[in-house]
Amino acid sequence: MTTASQVLDQDAWKKFWRRLGTTADKVRVTLECELSGKELTDSDCEMIAHAITSGAINKTLPTLLLGYNKFTETGLATLTAQFERGHLAFLSDLSLKCNALGDGGIRVLATALKKGALPRLHTLNCYATRMTDDGVSALVEAIKEGALKHLEELHLDSNLIGDAGVVMLAEVMQAGYLEDLQLLHLMSNTQLGDAGLSALANALSAGALPTLEKLGVQNNSASSDGKEALQRACKDRELKLRI
Repeated sequence: MTTASQVLDQDAWKKFWRRLGTTADKVRVTLECELSGKELTDSDCEMIAHAITSGAINKTLPTLLLGYNKFTETGLATLTAQFERGHLAFLSDLSLKCNALGDGGIRVLATALKKGALPRLHTLNCYATRMTDDGVSALVEAIKEGALKHLEELHLDSNLIGDAGVVMLAEVMQAGYLEDLQLLHLMSNTQLGDAGLSALANALSAGALPTLEKLGVQNNSASSDGKEALQRACKDRELKLRI
């Protein structure tokens, strides 16, 4: 016998996917779960988490796009709890851009990564997530513990990252991590100055990021001298630099 609560849950489930302009059946077979710009809240993340655990979202899903929504650290914690349990282990592209995650949200993600979540991730997009140097520190610690080994694209642009955060990134790169990285975006971190660009230049000159092809750092606070040092390092490596 079906209870009233079960009927309500089923109705809520159908209404949720209808609001997103799709159905659970369509999501189950898709290889790109496009949920960007759907005004998803922290409560909606509970529905997505249920979809992940129930198999309503393809277990071998390679792409999950959650940008331009309204969830916060709380909603992301709900999702990363499922990642930590081994769900979506085949995910290669995760976009969290333009959500107000803050450093707390980035720490939640980094903690899951340290525990082995999302081992095949190739692209991580944290554009405009209100991350500061503290958030970068959390990611760096995860990287040092073996996370993001296969990362090819890292988008950290339009945040609140300064020299300290970029120096930490440069140090972990120079230590041999993120060796598969091909694209690094740090644009529009307006607190980034000479110290950060110098650290990047030194790391690149020392052979860090051997597969890097594109580096973006424009719209920063660096002086002409600071920019020229990075330009020289990128020219020597034949990298495409946006500065």
